[in-house]
Amino acid sequence: MAQKVTEIGIGSEVVRNDFDNLPIFKEMKRVTDDYGNVFVRIPKFYIRKTSTAGKLSVQVSKAEIQGSYLPQCFWDFDKNKELPYVDVGAYIASMDGNRLASKSGKQPMVSNTISTFRQYARNNGAGYQQLDIHTVDMLQALFYVEFATLDSQSIHPGYTGASAAATTGGTDGVAASSGAMGTSSINQFKYRGIEDLWGNVWQWVDGVNILDHRAWVCENAEQYASDVFTSPYIRLSYTNATSNGYVREMGFDPNRPYAQFPVNTTGASSSTYYADNYYQNSGQRVARFGGRWSNGLNAGVSGWSLYNASSASDSALGGRLLRKAQV
Repeated sequence: MAQKVTEIGIGSEVVRNDFDNLPIFKEMKRVTDDYGNVFVRIPKFYIRKTSTAGKLSVQVSKAEIQGSYLPQCFWDFDKNKELPYVDVGAYIASMDGNRLASKSGKQPMVSNTISTFRQYARNNGAGYQQLDIHTVDMLQALFYVEFATLDSQSIHPGYTGASAAATTGGTDGVAASSGAMGTSSINQFKYRGIEDLWGNVWQWVDGVNILDHRAWVCENAEQYASDVFTSPYIRLSYTNATSNGYVREMGFDPNRPYAQFPVNTTGASSSTYYADNYYQNSGQRVARFGGRWSNGLNAGVSGWSLYNASSASDSALGGRLLRKAQV
């Protein structure tokens, strides 16, 4: 089979990306809710990961295949059934009254705790939440498969070389499915309509709590809470890396393959292995993802910070709005 062409577009460029015509990818589209929030609707799909001899294989499929799992963003826990799609905020979250928003031309909402973001997201109504571990896993899988690389910044640096956060909408003029208005690190990047998947501001990630480098995860978004280390949270089978650095290897729990955090930071760099940085601390911690406007080569789609306590809030800490299907 011939290798797929996966070009990104700069500005109004018309480029070739063979994934634009493939299942899952061709079905992703922008939608707008009653509040004017803009989302990228991603259809239900399955992921299969296998980890052998230090190597990780990632596959995505419209149909369930042996050894695959359904990301929990496609599951309704109340009705005990699969959901046809999930809506991912097209923009870094801003504020609309007392509600988290996803709109163009807005300043990112920052300087609030993960719990505050969680409540502002829920204030939109049923199905709304902030970015979580299951959606990050789903987006990472799509990116790795499409671009066949773990080094996301080899595709585009993202908005990582600036001195302040950028207003949302900096990629609205991009014609391609993925791209930016320029090639440098002062240009925001969108992946399949999702702007600033990495860069601009860090994004809180719900559904995971860390206690002394051991991650605990939750599957039902209605039960998300910070600093919980008992049911409904479940501890992963591995221990996270205890030193900062570029990521060489992610942990793998075969019972919860969606939750992969760094376990090895030795011998990696900004251009090898995952090529993104990892920040950690002992004690009770929560998760943030992607990187900020000034992180340079430390940011990316595999960039994790498990450093902050749940009480943290600063000008580089933001989020993203999600909406699960209500059917």
